[in-house]
Amino acid sequence: MIHKNPHGSKRLHCRELDGTRTGILILNDEMTELYFVGYDEFVHVSENEPIYVITEEGKVASLHANVPARHSSKSVATKFVGKDRGRGSDEYRSIYQGGIISNLALLGVDAWRPDDLVRRLSFDVAQTEYVLRHLKKVQALGRVSHPSEKELALYRAEAGSLTLTAGYAATYGIDTRSLTAYRPTFSIEFATGTSLDKIEAHLFRYLSFLSFVLGVRLAPAAVRVDRLSFEDMVRAVEAGTYVGDHEVMWNWSADEHEARELAFHGAPFLAADDAELAALEAGLVEWVIRSEEWERANIRMTESLSLRRVISGDRLLAAWRWFEELPNTGAERAFDEAAIERLIRAASDAARDQGLGDMENRIRGALRRIGEETMRDRFSRLVDSVRVQFGGDDLPFAMIDHLENARKFRGRVAHGHFAPRDESEWRRFNQATLAMEALCFLLTARDLPMTDAGKQRIWSHPVLEGYRLAYP
Repeated sequence: MIHKNPHGSKRLHCRELDGTRTGILILNDEMTELYFVGYDEFVHVSENEPIYVITEEGKVASLHANVPARHSSKSVATKFVGKDRGRGSDEYRSIYQGGIISNLALLGVDAWRPDDLVRRLSFDVAQTEYVLRHLKKVQALGRVSHPSEKELALYRAEAGSLTLTAGYAATYGIDTRSLTAYRPTFSIEFATGTSLDKIEAHLFRYLSFLSFVLGVRLAPAAVRVDRLSFEDMVRAVEAGTYVGDHEVMWNWSADEHEARELAFHGAPFLAADDAELAALEAGLVEWVIRSEEWERANIRMTESLSLRRVISGDRLLAAWRWFEELPNTGAERAFDEAAIERLIRAASDAARDQGLGDMENRIRGALRRIGEETMRDRFSRLVDSVRVQFGGDDLPFAMIDHLENARKFRGRVAHGHFAPRDESEWRRFNQATLAMEALCFLLTARDLPMTDAGKQRIWSHPVLEGYRLAYP
């Protein structure tokens, strides 16, 4: 599913901002397209540089990261005079069209140029209301009709050169002046600014943390960028010089979720009170700081979370890819380095005595693999590490066997379509998939700071609860 465009589907007449060409800008749920139309000559639209157009609504669309459109260049010939009207020959009028698809379009009062820096990135994320519901802060919003900036703020955390914030957008009744609705809003501020092509990575890092907390793949909404920090924006508003931010038109993949799929009661992080809010803030900061090392694992995590509704070979492989990318799952040595080197020298000497000196590299590789712990020992060590952190009474006693089955099933899935032989094998396959996801989730959470209550709640998280309650 594609995240819905807030404008719905629109076809807007537009004109090139720095030229005279005219055309149609198409905004819909699938993509942003631009077509210029030529009435006298062929139209060429280069996808190698940004394009800026002003629409009939008075906004400027800045189209970046462009690729050729589905019909990037075409012409339509229409006969307007011909032999059937008494002329000596047919005559045609040709209309030309050239277009691009934009993977990153911005709408604002002016053009967003390549050298413009993003100081603030703001966005919403649906279905985060429960985990970010700070009871006292929400009650305070209910007691006022014009909340202050402080009353709307939830947290403001520093993570290197980034400032990560969250707050509330509140709506009040016109007649009653009472709180009718509120929703969390998020932002990232960049101390020295960042280029437009880097904001997706920063946005994903924030989103992946929220996806981890709720146990589903989340998507952003109402994404906006600003050349000013929040403080600079406030000063510009007060001075009457603020020109506004820019809306980002992103077709970001999103999934629809039912309430039962979300970790409302099993979220490892909540903003319910000050202590929990402080832990959530610290967990987010740690997540973002370690993101460069964990980037690939977090991508695999969101892929795995998106497959939770199905039991299939693809889901098992996604869980394995998550496991393989986790920085804290590497195999350890069963022998120390010195012992392995002695074995390599002895075996290499024996090979040379037999006239097989060219096998030394193969011997070295084989003995190094032998020197690593077995996969079962590796699973046991990793499971023990999460038992120490979260308590192990809630993990099935046979988890190591389930993980070993996941390894065996993986080979069959990777080499072709997997079809269980009977109901018993289907049961083992399901257990194996759920066990692998549960281990990956716990290892992702293991070193994050959380409250004791959070460590207890985590066992009700859908990723873990689904495994613990499957085939009791």
